[in-house]
Amino acid sequence: MTTTRSSGRRIALSGDVTIATAAQVRAELLGALEQGGDLRVDLAKVTEIDTAGLQVLLHGRRLAPHLGGAVRFQRCPAALRDTLAVAGLGGDLAPLPVKSGGGRR
Repeated sequence: MTTTRSSGRRIALSGDVTIATAAQVRAELLGALEQGGDLRVDLAKVTEIDTAGLQVLLHGRRLAPHLGGAVRFQRCPAALRDTLAVAGLGGDLAPLPVKSGGGRR
């Protein structure tokens, strides 16, 4: 698993997001969230995710509002979206909608 930070409050994950890397992903995600504001998490290069990895991502999304921001998942691979849909979690990694009037949630 590789985490790449870039400007504009974005983290790009790549490789496996599994039990073997969950602690590292969690630390990166929480570190970014503690800075406040919204965070975009790019999932395009994630090759494998298990329930531990999924739990970390969902925890970050649920924690963000308590830290004054939101997590927006971007470029979720089709295979991951399909797996989430089968598990009934398809909407949990969907990008957050834009509020009417142009503001973000």
